[in-house]
Formats: sequence, C-alpha cells, structure tokens
Amino acid sequence: MPMAFKLREVSVPILPANSKLLRILHFSDLHLTPKRHREIRDIQSWGALEPDLVVSTGDFLAHPDAINTVIHSLGDLLKLPGVYVFGSNDYFAPRMKNPFSYLKEDDGTRKLGSPLPTDELDKRLQGFGWKNVNESKVILKIRNISIEVRGTDDAHLNRDDYEKVAGKPSPSTDLSLGVTHAPYLRILDSMKKDNLDLIFAGHTH
Repeated sequence: MPMAFKLREVSVPILPANSKLLRILHFSDLHLTPKRHREIRDIQSWGALEPDLVVSTGDFLAHPDAINTVIHSLGDLLKLPGVYVFGSNDYFAPRMKNPFSYLKEDDGTRKLGSPLPTDELDKRLQGFGWKNVNESKVILKIRNISIEVRGTDDAHLNRDDYEKVAGKPSPSTDLSLGVTHAPYLRILDSMKKDNLDLIFAGHTH
C-alpha cells in the first residue's frame, strides 16, 4: 500500500520571550522498502520546508535492504540537526496480520518478523550527526536556543525505560522535548510529570 502523508503546521508559543522562530519537522513511520519510489520523492521534498531541527519518532524501515533507501530519501534533511528514536519495525520486519486483531485488547503478545539491521541504521544516521535519544538525553544549541531532548526506546516492544532519562529539565535550557515511538500513557504521563514543553510520538499513523 502506498504511503500517504499530510503536512500539518502548528504554532506552539513555548519559547522564551524574544527568541527567534524555531521550525521543527517531525516525521514518523516511513516503513520504507527499496522500491517505494513515489514515497522517496515525497520524503525528499521535505527539505524545502527548511526546518531548524528534525525529529523522527521511528519505524524508518520495512525491509532489510532499506537502509540506503532511508538515507537517500532523507537527503538534505541529514545536513540539519536531527534526533531520533526507533520503533518496532526498525528492529523487526513487518508480518502479515489480521486487521481485526487491532480491535482486540492488547495482551502484550508480539508476533515478530525477521530481525532488521538496526545497528547499521543507527551508525549511518549518527554518521550524519543526528542524535540517537533512545533512553538518553542531549543538549542542542540552535538559533541561540538551548534545547534539551530526551527519548525512550519503543514501548510497543517493552524496550522503554523512562527512569533512565527522568527528571525535571535543566533550568539552563530554553526548551525541553520528549521523543518516543509508541505513545503509551506510561511514557506520556511521565514526560508530563517532568514538565516537558513538547512531546513527539508516532506509531498511530
């Protein structure tokens, strides 16, 4: 099935007074394979948006040979500051599922596909200067704005451990961001409790 995306622009008044405008591009759930040519062109077009920071909430992959496709698709975005976490399909290839299974209560059981080259994807993204925030924090300085970004690994696979990054943001930062793939309440509530300014999540398409 072809990927479809919709560009949504939201203004959030959370920066300190007299700060410059900060444009953040958030994307998620690309689920790329080597043959998704139209989707590749769509993703490449996002560079024209000229964001100051790129945030990805995971599921870059949908095929073991898609890493070069991801890098080619992201194109000029990789020249910009970027942060990311991984989703379940960055670790395991997708499997055919009964769509009605999504209507049932989630009992935590996961039928996983074949392992994907997550470490190689991570190495390639970091090679362009993007920051992996799976269970870690980073401080970025963009447009003279100090930004703390913290993230968790994928909650859908129970790989998350928010306690590793928990705590109130440093008072020396101007903006605090939370990044996670699956927006499970245990993560969102913890980030809210820590008074983060903005939370990014994916997974729900």
